[in-house]
Amino acid sequence: MINSGFRRKTKGLISNLTTGASDIYTVVRSAASVMTIRILGAGLAYALQVLLARWLGAFEFGIYAYAWVWVSLLSTLTPLGLNGSVLRFIPEYLSKQQWGLARGFFNFSRRAVFFSATCAVVIGTVSIFTGSEFIPNYYIYPLYIALSCVPFYALNGHYEGIARSFGWVNLAYSPNYVVRPSIFLLAMALLFYSGVPLDGMTALLIALGSVVLALSGQIIILKHRLPETVGKARPIYQSSYWMRSSLPFMMIMAFQIILSDTDMILLGFFVKPDELAIYFASIRTAGLVAFISFAISALAVPKFSSLYAKGAQQELQAFVSAIVHWIFWPALALAVVLFIFGKSILGLFGPSFPTGFSVLVLLILGHLLKAATGPIDQLLNMTGNQGATAIVLACCSVLNIALNLVLIPYLGLIGAAIATTSSILVSTVWMVVLVQRRLGLNVLIFSTKIRIS
Repeated sequence: MINSGFRRKTKGLISNLTTGASDIYTVVRSAASVMTIRILGAGLAYALQVLLARWLGAFEFGIYAYAWVWVSLLSTLTPLGLNGSVLRFIPEYLSKQQWGLARGFFNFSRRAVFFSATCAVVIGTVSIFTGSEFIPNYYIYPLYIALSCVPFYALNGHYEGIARSFGWVNLAYSPNYVVRPSIFLLAMALLFYSGVPLDGMTALLIALGSVVLALSGQIIILKHRLPETVGKARPIYQSSYWMRSSLPFMMIMAFQIILSDTDMILLGFFVKPDELAIYFASIRTAGLVAFISFAISALAVPKFSSLYAKGAQQELQAFVSAIVHWIFWPALALAVVLFIFGKSILGLFGPSFPTGFSVLVLLILGHLLKAATGPIDQLLNMTGNQGATAIVLACCSVLNIALNLVLIPYLGLIGAAIATTSSILVSTVWMVVLVQRRLGLNVLIFSTKIRIS
């Protein structure tokens, strides 16, 4: 009886350990492919920025960086939230074998994204032309080129979401994070070593070509892999419903991009491109801390909604706690490396760039703060609290703009970094409180424990 009881307890313990740990281990295993692509992509992207700064010089690199921030901003806004809702609708229709709706959403969403992005190009072009007297001359033509990138870059991001919704991780992430920067880097290197004079406009033209090529390959492969049940289905459209459902995603993405890019946009009105280049290099370097969060969160997010829907509060707490730990400690380790070697790393961009070390430190602190709470915005979104997320991000976007306008004229680059980090602090603390009050979950790294039973 003793042996029998011991065996039952041992079997129960093993079962609890396996059940409790399986979710996070599954996520980590699934994230391995994303992590590999993201690590390779982060390395390529960072090497590209360093070489561009070297090849173009600080002034022209600053022009390129400023124009590309506008590409990032507009290509995030113009999908109208459809690049977020695609992760909801296509998996839902596939699971219910509603092939016509899946085909209809596939057709409608990509056309809507391209149309919206094209409208943004027209509006942006007219705005630059009519307001050219308020824009420094060295930005005007690069901004025109940047606008032409927007429809293709927006579609690139949308097709990433489509591939993710089918579970095709490599097809989702490789074109934007590996293929595009590789083409860009090789083309720029060829021009540089051929003795062709390089400037910000040249870099933007090459960027446009690399986006178009990467997108073309992505579309061809995706259409080839599209299941016949979807590809040959007669499309069924629920356009108004899809757009209404995508609106919260659009608002959240809009406020997130405003929070992340306001500093660069407003700095462009107050400082010269060579100073802007230093800030951009600091942003890119600090952003290395965030790539682990991206990879883990991308695969963990769907589990939030399923556990919440089942009412599995303890499992959800255990899963959230594990995700926070998996994100924070690697981020902290990388941050320590950047704190120690930050000046030398910034020096790779050029002799003037180490002056941005203080900016780098402030921006890293902002990323660490976010890592210490995990993907709390996604946790709120996946549990029916996306409206609260939108309110937080909206208020903090206004705060961010106000702080940048106040601090940049007096403190320059440091003022922008303080404004951005302060806005992150406010939004993070606010969402931590919301998660605690609405969901009863602890998300702060030092108040959570990994529990496997």
